[in-house]
Amino acid sequence: MAAKKKKVEPINIYTCNICGKKFSTKKSLPMHLRMAHGFPAKEASGDDKYTVRPVPDMQAERTPQPIIEKENNSKEQNVAPLERLVEKIVPATTLPTLSLVTPEIIQKEEIIEVVPMEIETISQSINLEKESKEMDKQEIAELIAVGVKNGLREQLLQIETEKAKQVEKEEAQKRAQVKAQGFKNVINGITQSINDMNKVIKPIEENIKRTVEEAMAGTQADLTALKERLPNNFCTSYPDLCARMSNMEKVMKEQAVLEANPEIRAKKDFNCPTCRKSYIDESKNHIDEIIGDDAGLLKQIKDKYNLTVAPKPSILSPKPKVTF
Repeated sequence: MAAKKKKVEPINIYTCNICGKKFSTKKSLPMHLRMAHGFPAKEASGDDKYTVRPVPDMQAERTPQPIIEKENNSKEQNVAPLERLVEKIVPATTLPTLSLVTPEIIQKEEIIEVVPMEIETISQSINLEKESKEMDKQEIAELIAVGVKNGLREQLLQIETEKAKQVEKEEAQKRAQVKAQGFKNVINGITQSINDMNKVIKPIEENIKRTVEEAMAGTQADLTALKERLPNNFCTSYPDLCARMSNMEKVMKEQAVLEANPEIRAKKDFNCPTCRKSYIDESKNHIDEIIGDDAGLLKQIKDKYNLTVAPKPSILSPKPKVTF
């Protein structure tokens, strides 16, 4: 009784043309070419990189052959056609000639032993498929590892960049501090120099003031001699002292006029030129002609010497001292 026929779907085997490795799925080939042989993604999908060969169908229909009666009347199994059966067991390309295979070799037992070969081939195909899936997992893991590595590299690069910026900022701050300290030192040096100059100049100024005060307390000759000794820029440097000295000189000249013209002192109706302007026309040696239009000084002289009334005989003795 013939056994039940089991239909097996044909399975293709994809062989790498470079290393000969076999795969059960076509999508495993590009992955293998990129990982193992370094092909770019575009070239790894080319059809010239692999060979497709179907797995032999070992469950082909077997038809019982008629018993041929030989001359010696013995019954033997005749398997036909011979070429077809041999190609199913062994690829024809591996046999040098078909004449080496005789009917005696191909017996029933030999055909039965072919079934484990078919199972082994199917198992190998299943293993190839598992290997392909493992390769997919391995490639994904490698891609993840590469991505993590690239991410870490970018993080390290960013950290190094931030560190370089921080170092540059600190160096700029240090340079600014050094520059500011330099400016501060220069300012302190200038201030110290000014203080040192003031220590030298102040005694000189005090000496000049004291000399002027002494000269103003003396005679007109002393004051004139002092003016000749003073520098040209004295009035610019010491305007207050210069004004006081000029006023003192005018007072001294007025005193000299009073001493030289006793009639001026004896005149009872003497008054300020602003009050008695006609008096200026009557006297050529009036004090207004000497000291000018300084009304304040005229009032001071008038009050000091009491020129609105008859002066006392001792008005010029002792010599009055005018203060401002």
